[in-house]
Amino acid sequence: MFKELMAVLLGTSTEVEKSPMEQCNDAAYTIEKGFERSFKVEMARRQYGDDAASFANLVTQAVFNFTAIEFDRDASKDFREIAALEYSNAAKHQKIQPEVLTRVLVHRASVLQTPLDEFKLHMMMLWQRQIAAVGRFTPDEGYSLLEHLPYVKVLMGMAVTDLEIERFAKIWTAPVVPPVVADEALPDALADAAAVVTPEAAPTEATEQPLAS
Repeated sequence: MFKELMAVLLGTSTEVEKSPMEQCNDAAYTIEKGFERSFKVEMARRQYGDDAASFANLVTQAVFNFTAIEFDRDASKDFREIAALEYSNAAKHQKIQPEVLTRVLVHRASVLQTPLDEFKLHMMMLWQRQIAAVGRFTPDEGYSLLEHLPYVKVLMGMAVTDLEIERFAKIWTAPVVPPVVADEALPDALADAAAVVTPEAAPTEATEQPLAS
């Protein structure tokens, strides 16, 4: 599944009947539902009962739509506090690797036309929760549309602190080598634009491992 999603995000998928945009949309939808499903499982394990699905949906919508958690007016104080707490502990509840989630959120932002400053603030918040990769940890490949590039450039320009890196490494420990994509695999315009946002030396990223306990 991971390889198939990467093929879609890289624009190398063999699903020729779908446009690159449609393929990216499908990949983003699959990741979003996987995020929500794994979050729901962890909420159920914490014995939240019927609220497990609500917590999972609220956090997922906030992450993928670049918003704060949007509660119903009748949500109790306890419900709001628990949802906020579990969102802050999101890295312990979901199994989507940060570099994968980051690629998908770049695409989501381009589709939603999220303002770059809002995108930056949201991604920094996700980085501080250890569920997205920014700065020198930004995956530098895996973007098949020109619309992705402004968001990638924002991510690569973000500063991260040693303390944030230490917290990130406690959960996502083992390095992984990012996939190599030949220039000829990209459309000419995309290859030219990518040269403008060439990152620093390849970062240390996370493997496709479950979260550390």
